[in-house]
Parts: sequence; C-alpha cells; structure tokens
Amino acid sequence: MVLYRLGDAIDTLSQISRVVAHHYREMGWAEHDLLSYLQPGQARSRTAAPIDSDRAYLAGFLGHPAPQPDTTGMYSWGQSTVEHIDANQRVINTQAVLHALTSNLEEDLAYSVGDLQGPARELALQLLPLLAQHDSQEPSLT
Repeated sequence: MVLYRLGDAIDTLSQISRVVAHHYREMGWAEHDLLSYLQPGQARSRTAAPIDSDRAYLAGFLGHPAPQPDTTGMYSWGQSTVEHIDANQRVINTQAVLHALTSNLEEDLAYSVGDLQGPARELALQLLPLLAQHDSQEPSLT
C-alpha cells in the first residue's frame, strides 16, 4: 500500500509540475529556462528502480558502508540528509506518514491515528483528509 500511495504522489507531483510549467510557458518563459527548472534529465520510470545511485543514497542515509565505488556522490548526499534533519523530527514525520498511509480512510479520523501523541498525531490528522480526498478522485492516466 505504501508503494501504491507513493506512486500516486509521484503522479500528482508530476501533474502539478506540468501545469505550472504550462502556466509559465503561456506567460512567455523561454523553453530552455522551463527545462532547466523541470530537470527532465532526472526523470526515469519507477520500474527502473532501484539503481546504483538509489542504493548509494540509502546506504548513506542509513549509515551503512559506502558501496564501492560510489561515482554518483549519492552516498554523501544520503549522509548529509540525515545530518541536517533533527532525529526526533524524523521519527515524528515517519510515524505520522505511516499511520496516515496505513489507516482505513473510512474510519473515524481520530481513531485512525491510534496511539500517536503530540506533533505526530497532529501531522497524521492533517494528512488523513488529503489521502481521503485523493482516494475519492477517479484514477488518472496523466
């Protein structure tokens, strides 16, 4: 279910970026400027994952040994991500997202977040209506 929700989120963000790009294109932005912001060279199919740079980033993020050789620099980026996120906030964010993703959206929202307390509960309660709204929309192939 988590991968399903992540796939939906990727599709939604991609659609948003296309809409924003279309708006700026109509405002007269140069195509090369739009492409520099959209970064199309970074796009790839979800079925192509994971690749070496994904594994390197995850190893750095989790504090595992660096793959040899890491020619992508993603291992260092994974380490840097962890160093710049407060560990407590990372736990809160993770708990909130997991509870929201695994909840039964038909249930009472307060019940869905179970035993979460404080900021994690607040964040989960903010996420649940967004997921419910997304579930009520018809699937899109765009």
